[in-house]
Amino acid sequence: MLRNLAQEQLICSVEVDSVDLNQAYFALCYMPPFQQFNRMIDNNEKAMSICILWDASLSRANVENRNHEINILKNILNIWQSNGIHVSITVIAFRDVLEEPNIFQLHDKDYWSKLNQFLTGLSYDGATNIFQLATISTIIPNITHYFLFSDCLSTICNNDPTQLNQLTTKPIWIFNANAVHEPTNFSLINYLTNASGGSYISRDKIIGQYSVNHIVQWIDKPQARYISTDIITNANVHDIYPSHSIVLVPNTERFVLVGKMSSTASAKIAINFSISNQMHRKELIIDRADSTSENYGLLRRLYAKQMLVELTAFPEKNKKRILDIGMKYSIVNDFTSILVLETLQQHIEHNICPHPSRTTLYNDYMKYQQNKNQQETTKTQAKLTTVLNLWQARCACSTHTIILQNWDPKTPYMEKIKSSSNLQTAYEIYLNERQSYSKSPSFYFDVASYFFSQAKSVITKSSFIDKFNQQHLTSIFGIQLFSKKNDRNSNASSSSVNKYQILGLRILTNVLELELESPQLLRTVAYKLVELGLLNLAENVLRHIVNLRSDEPQSYRDLALLLQESNIQNKNIAEISDLFKKVVFGEWDERFTEIEVTTLHEFNWFLFQFHQQQQISNSLDNRLIRHLPVDLRIVMVWNTNDTDVDLHV
Repeated sequence: MLRNLAQEQLICSVEVDSVDLNQAYFALCYMPPFQQFNRMIDNNEKAMSICILWDASLSRANVENRNHEINILKNILNIWQSNGIHVSITVIAFRDVLEEPNIFQLHDKDYWSKLNQFLTGLSYDGATNIFQLATISTIIPNITHYFLFSDCLSTICNNDPTQLNQLTTKPIWIFNANAVHEPTNFSLINYLTNASGGSYISRDKIIGQYSVNHIVQWIDKPQARYISTDIITNANVHDIYPSHSIVLVPNTERFVLVGKMSSTASAKIAINFSISNQMHRKELIIDRADSTSENYGLLRRLYAKQMLVELTAFPEKNKKRILDIGMKYSIVNDFTSILVLETLQQHIEHNICPHPSRTTLYNDYMKYQQNKNQQETTKTQAKLTTVLNLWQARCACSTHTIILQNWDPKTPYMEKIKSSSNLQTAYEIYLNERQSYSKSPSFYFDVASYFFSQAKSVITKSSFIDKFNQQHLTSIFGIQLFSKKNDRNSNASSSSVNKYQILGLRILTNVLELELESPQLLRTVAYKLVELGLLNLAENVLRHIVNLRSDEPQSYRDLALLLQESNIQNKNIAEISDLFKKVVFGEWDERFTEIEVTTLHEFNWFLFQFHQQQQISNSLDNRLIRHLPVDLRIVMVWNTNDTDVDLHV
């Protein structure tokens, strides 16, 4: 029935919430009058300024896909050129960092040879940081369209959607020639195109199912958009989805709106659209819910699915809400799955409460939870006693000295790279060797470490004591940070250091593009990012590790130390405290014996450093609060089980 909706025809339905009878779910389906407003914008009357954002990360190294994208770009620009349209083109390649803009003019005779040479000559290397693109609107004003060539798999960033608000003020057209089986972040693609008024050009459109003329017309035609919903009567209408402006997809232009309202009254609302740059407003009345009608829960589930569509654009940030919605509305998502639970033991194992209608099973489960709470109280007290005993033993000073030797991998590829005479030659050798070791994480770690070591060797040498005394350059992790103040009088030296660091970082972040989901590798990347002082990027990696390895105390400890390191304005005090206490009082596997004592030392350092002992002491046993200042403290960390460490003192 919905497929045959006529122009401006509307269907609306209301369903009482079975959980809260005072609330109801509503859903409406509406067909805006597209043909009435349908028209093209004459681009001959205006100039266009296109900003091409070209993803040059490792995941984009497929030459075939890249050639398809370059070809569609050429054909689009040729049509505009043949129509005499003045187009200014700014191309920015990006990976883990943005490169400098390159400007091309469509009226230049040899513009394409220069543009094609630039795109084909890029080194596809490093991780992807989509969120850094948010700064482009301030760097390059007056852009009319963004062309983003990417799979939108952002592997290193802080995953904050608010950062993209500036970028989405202009239409974003996303081109991606990845095959169906190749990874693509469709949730982020939908968010960017909907929020900006652009759209997605997939592989089938790029290769030939859509003609180039069709794509150009699609770009030139203003996108039909849902703008907002106004509540005219009944202020109890709330939680409306879509919650922001979205593009109406061509050929499926019916619009669906869902929300919640009072079940005891009707409501009048108005839906606002922009069609061919003209406003269209539709007012309608939503009838009060009929409490006597059959309730199948269909609108309830539709409402939940619409919420998930928006939340899944940023799954890591919204993980808790996605989980809660999946559990509450019984919807499978990226963080949930279907379980058929029949016995009490199965409900206990998966921590899922039986429905109250299964009276016996429900009562047995609640009884188990009460007993479990009592047992946890006893365990907490026992854990406190154990930690106290260990802490009291630690409160005795001792003096040790240790010297760590740098790791020197004696591999064929490293011998070739070390034989290079300059930075550019070393990088070219790396790119050649990468063809044989592209799936080996150790290859990227080894080469990146070499580039970082070369950066350090350029810095003016100083004694170990001198470096130690530069406390502002020493990480809480015990990592010596790169100095930005050393050798101030040597611009050439500073430039060399910077180039080695940039390439080292690019090479290192390739590990994030391998899709290995290995906490051990991710931790090593995070530690290197801390060493470089890139704390925001390291935070994103460490938060991802917490999701992957919530059963390991090291995950929480690392994140707490990182937040403490970057806590310049005391924004994260509560979270840092909670993370430390999670390690100290949590139940961990035997292989993590005495991790509590190491963390408690760091927790006390945090309390005294930020003068927070009074605020936090209410939730912490006073016997555990004791500051133990030291001149030098060394903590050894390893990432694999059954590791043998030879410590010579």
